[in-house]
Amino acid sequence: MTPVAVYTDTYGAYAYSVFKEDHGNYFLVINEEPYCENGEVFHGSFSEASAKLEEVKLAHADTPQD
Repeated sequence: MTPVAVYTDTYGAYAYSVFKEDHGNYFLVINEEPYCENGEVFHGSFSEASAKLEEVKLAHADTPQD
């Protein structure tokens, strides 16, 4: 089965989604690209993916856009 978006949000120029995989892991997608840390897609529980989403949103809010 294909991963399913369980949460979506837009903030400024960014579209954020949290996807659930078949085996229960969640991952974050930003503007249709999986969010990676240290070259690997970030996976975790729903609460971990949600917390990472908020962290990334704050970082994007602090970054001036061109």
